[in-house]
Amino acid sequence: MGRLTSKVDQKGTQTSYKYDAAGNKSEIIYASNSGSFSQKIQTDWLAEYNLPTQRRYYDAAGSVVKSVEWDYGNDGQINSHSIRDGKDSRISRFEYCTATDVSSGSCPFIGLLKSADGTRTDVQDRQTYSYYSSDDAACNSPSTCLHRKGDLREVVDNLGRTTQYLTYDGAGRPLSIKDANGIVTDYTYHPRGWLTATKVRGADASSEADDRITRIDYWPTGLVKQVTQPDGAFTAFTYDAAHRLTDITDNAGNAVHYTLDNAGDRIKEDTTDASGTLKRTLSRVYNQLGQLK
Repeated sequence: MGRLTSKVDQKGTQTSYKYDAAGNKSEIIYASNSGSFSQKIQTDWLAEYNLPTQRRYYDAAGSVVKSVEWDYGNDGQINSHSIRDGKDSRISRFEYCTATDVSSGSCPFIGLLKSADGTRTDVQDRQTYSYYSSDDAACNSPSTCLHRKGDLREVVDNLGRTTQYLTYDGAGRPLSIKDANGIVTDYTYHPRGWLTATKVRGADASSEADDRITRIDYWPTGLVKQVTQPDGAFTAFTYDAAHRLTDITDNAGNAVHYTLDNAGDRIKEDTTDASGTLKRTLSRVYNQLGQLK
């Protein structure tokens, strides 16, 4: 079937693999060419969805030192996730919207995450989620649609603090979020989906004069060109033709220049101040395997 059954690294250590009938990786044995193994990992799978149900980690003596288990509902969504290491058990549990929830109006769709209960047992660490039950009234036009049915509306954390998702754009990205302190943060995006500004709104919602705005500019490649902080301080980034970072400068004129080898490893770093005076230099040497000497 073309599946990898073993490989040998540069030190001669062999790693072997086994698969179940569905092609899922069921066993990994490290250093199996030594007559014994240093570590073995076995995984059981849920055939219906090709999802892991249990993963066991063995030490060189063949004892299970750690196990990870997943429990799923009939639709393949995870109900619980547990980790056992011989001393402690850490279990996370999840609840999803059911047909009953949809009928009662508490959920817009079946399968949306309702709550996530973390691994802590000494304190309450359950987080709940609620969603918009219908489209916004202005959704006859995509440009004025504030939210769609099923968009995340609120998240309540274990301390009862509520985060509200007020509006979304047509691609489902949040445009405005209110935190537990009542502070509203607005987000703007490039037509290609890149975040271009984060605006922590002040008391005057009609003006940006009292907002704290962080702006992000991009090169046409999508790489970050400049990040400008609310106070006007900025950090700019320059890349070579291979899109590798070569220079970082700030608004004060301080700069870091990276010299790269053909593999893209940084072999030299020069730090200069605003006058161009070299303040620090750092050199690195790599071997033919790309390892730092």
